[in-house]
Amino acid sequence: MMIMGHAPDVGLLAAALYGFKGEHNVKKGAFTLVEISNPLKPPGRCVASLEPKQYRAVLDGEMPIPWTKTGLTV
Repeated sequence: MMIMGHAPDVGLLAAALYGFKGEHNVKKGAFTLVEISNPLKPPGRCVASLEPKQYRAVLDGEMPIPWTKTGLTV
């Protein structure tokens, strides 16, 4: 499932999926991939994340796409 949103809601949702109390800092334009076996029973596990400042390095081939090493199919 892919969820997009605006602050602070998306940060609150990410925090809930990670099992945090409060808000998780999700920067504008950032991407985070959470693996969770049961959304009703967090915590989940952060599998990969990507911030906007890293996009150019991925596109230029200077760094791998973070989720390629996870074995997950996205």
